[in-house]
Amino acid sequence: MEIEFSDFDHYARTVAAYYGLSGIAIRNATKADFPRLAEMQVGALCATGRDIYGAGKIKRYVERHLRQTLHLCSLPTFFVATKGNEVIGSGGWSRIPTAQGRELPCAVCFYVDPRFARRGVGRSLLAITETSARKSRVGILSAFAPLHGADLFRSSGYSASDILPLDLGDDYSMDLLVMRKRLTA
Repeated sequence: MEIEFSDFDHYARTVAAYYGLSGIAIRNATKADFPRLAEMQVGALCATGRDIYGAGKIKRYVERHLRQTLHLCSLPTFFVATKGNEVIGSGGWSRIPTAQGRELPCAVCFYVDPRFARRGVGRSLLAITETSARKSRVGILSAFAPLHGADLFRSSGYSASDILPLDLGDDYSMDLLVMRKRLTA
């Protein structure tokens, strides 16, 4: 199932060009991308969060969230950035069930291969994610960002409201920054 953009490939190339990404393509994720996504997520977390969280927390976080990544690969609102045939970034949005029985539209699973960090890959994926959410009539997009990953959202106009401790089990927890952005039409 493809995202509803009338010419997604052209739009994705335009966004990547805007952020100065030559040779980078953005497309819908597939289940075949999962092994590389898992490897990339671990690499990104270790590169950017190792000093903050330590190996134990990262291991528990990855174990908990790899199932989510596998599920996201089947959604038309989840994207990967590629260079050649290699997946170098991921991100998208999904409706997350809340304790009150509602669904909250959230930006999810934003990771960039450390070799391509701070080059616009994350911003490009977030721009496409926000456009996809707008097309689905989402007015406010939320994100639950690990503290080390919140800069991407801050620099894209998200505001932080709370810190939410995420229970990872076995006496491990990770603080997530609750962030939101009003999407304009």
